[in-house]
Amino acid sequence: MKKADNNSVMLSENIDGFWGIYKNATLSPFGRWDPFRTIKTDSGNKIGHHTFFSAIRGKRPHEFSSFDTTVHTRKESPSIDTFCELSNGNLPSIIMSKDLKLWQKPLSTYFSKENLIDTKAYTSINLYTPMARIIKELNQKGQEDFNILSGIPLVHILTKHYNTIEEVPTEEFIIYLKNIILTVNECMKSFCNPNYTNCKVLHFYNIGQRAGASIPHLHSQTLIHGNHKGFGWKAYGFLKTYQWNKVFSQDEHYCLACLYSQNLLKDLHGQDLKIKERILWEDDYWLIVVVYAPEADGEIRIIPKRHVASLYELNDSEIDSLAAALIFSNTIQTKFIKKWGKEYFLHLDRNILFRQLPWQTNNDFHFFIDIVPIQQIGGAERSDDHKISQVTPEEITAKMRSFIN
Repeated sequence: MKKADNNSVMLSENIDGFWGIYKNATLSPFGRWDPFRTIKTDSGNKIGHHTFFSAIRGKRPHEFSSFDTTVHTRKESPSIDTFCELSNGNLPSIIMSKDLKLWQKPLSTYFSKENLIDTKAYTSINLYTPMARIIKELNQKGQEDFNILSGIPLVHILTKHYNTIEEVPTEEFIIYLKNIILTVNECMKSFCNPNYTNCKVLHFYNIGQRAGASIPHLHSQTLIHGNHKGFGWKAYGFLKTYQWNKVFSQDEHYCLACLYSQNLLKDLHGQDLKIKERILWEDDYWLIVVVYAPEADGEIRIIPKRHVASLYELNDSEIDSLAAALIFSNTIQTKFIKKWGKEYFLHLDRNILFRQLPWQTNNDFHFFIDIVPIQQIGGAERSDDHKISQVTPEEITAKMRSFIN
């Protein structure tokens, strides 16, 4: 672990909010739970819908140069953006790691301008984070206040400017993924209370302006929740599904995703899952399918064949293969949307969501990844957790397969 060098500068007392450091606790991000959609468990955890409020988020740059109103093309983006300037050493940052080397501690308050152009990938504390990093040396308050959203906000950046995953060379993407895993594991060791069993770790990509990206330079983010006791209905639904299916099967070793990824599951709850009709690609480590009941048409799911609970438990062979799997999946989805996206009201922008276990929660969860394109939807989809579609995933799979050599 590298200590702050002579070029690093301690944060001024006048800086409040940047890099998640709040001297004034009243300015810290805070959360609210919708009382009409929230319950409280016997252990004190909340389950429901929550909204976080963070004024500093409004200061972040918005750098897409145009807003394309067509449904099947991507907006233009600048070749030089904030992350390019950061990589060139023109902007201050708190660098956590670079090219598989840990650099600063997760609760560091030292920032500097570092030239990173000789690296492939690096991780920084998010400058405009929606979370507060609670740092004892600064006498911050909020670790015990569950209304304040605290944690470690990371942004993982490829040094070269890429707009999409399919543009990234495989070897470069492998280094990028391994650097993410190294950094998050270090942050968890340094930050989370070992007795705290609900430490959520959210990892995701927002690709394109419609998907929530403010900077077009390809990057992903990790939000490590430190004191937020609870999670939303969607995450809770994924977790409970594994428990309920285990009870339903009357087999304590039952895992839906293990059977699914090994093509050993023919039907579930009276449904023919048609797995073979939806497979796009597989190897010894991963299965890639078009989602059986998607949130958006053309959604792709990547499932590891080994039973692992999160991205951070993968071995080197699995990471090497995952890099290729992510590049392949995004390439196929992009080609499909460019040809048929207008017909299905799809945009090239997308979210990549890593469905994984809250840290240290023993639920036998099986990690997977969803690649969800942005699609124009109606009020019916907003009113309940369902999707109305005009095309089956099997039909979409056939069209996607036409692009595979």
